[in-house]
Amino acid sequence: MRKVCELGRSIVEMLGVLAIIGVLSVGGITGYSKAMQKHKLNKHLLTMNELINNVVLYIGKISGNSTDETGTTYYTETFYKAGFTPDGLKLREYNSDYLYDIFDNGIWLYYNTSSKMSGMGYSFSSDSLGRGICINLVNIAKEHSSNLNYVVSDQQDAENGSFNTNDRNRYYGDKYCSDTKRCIKNITITDMDNICNSCTQEHSNCRFYFMWSY
Repeated sequence: MRKVCELGRSIVEMLGVLAIIGVLSVGGITGYSKAMQKHKLNKHLLTMNELINNVVLYIGKISGNSTDETGTTYYTETFYKAGFTPDGLKLREYNSDYLYDIFDNGIWLYYNTSSKMSGMGYSFSSDSLGRGICINLVNIAKEHSSNLNYVVSDQQDAENGSFNTNDRNRYYGDKYCSDTKRCIKNITITDMDNICNSCTQEHSNCRFYFMWSY
C-alpha cells in the first residue's frame, strides 16, 4: 500500500490556531487600552495641576476688575484668552463658560464678589474612568491644601437630573479646617474612596469643586 504524505493541517487544527491568535489579540488590545488610559490620566493630572497653579496666581488680579458686587461671574473665557490655561484645554465658541480637557469633560472658572469666593468646577461621568479622574482631583487638592478654602463633590440624580451635595464629601484647606471641619491634607485612602465611589452608576454625572478665597 502506498503511504500518503500528510504535510497539511486539518480544519480542526487551523481553527485551534485561529482561536489562540484571537485570545492573544484580545489580551493585547486590552493591555494597550489600559496603558493608554493610564497615560491620559497622568497627562490629565499634570494639566489640572498646572491649571490650579495658574488660578491661584492670577485670580486676585482678574477678580479685582469686576464691577459686579452681588453676583457670580464666569472668567473662563478671560482666563483662556489671557493665556493662563495649559495646553490640552480648549474653549468652544458656542459655550465660552467652559473649558474642555482630553476626556471632553467640562471645566468652569467663576467667582462671587459678595462672598469673595472663587471656584473651579469639573464635571465628569460616573464610569471607571471617572473614578480615576476623581482620584486625580483629590490628589491635586491635597497638594494645594494651603491655598484652598474647601473642596466638595456632588452627584446628579439619574432620574430627576438634580445635583445633590453631600457634606460628608466636603474638606477644608489648612487655614479653615478644625476639629469639626475635616482637613484636605488629612484625606486618607478611605476618604478618597468615599468621595470618588459616591459617584456611582446610579448617577449620570458628577462634579468636583475647588474653592478658595481671594
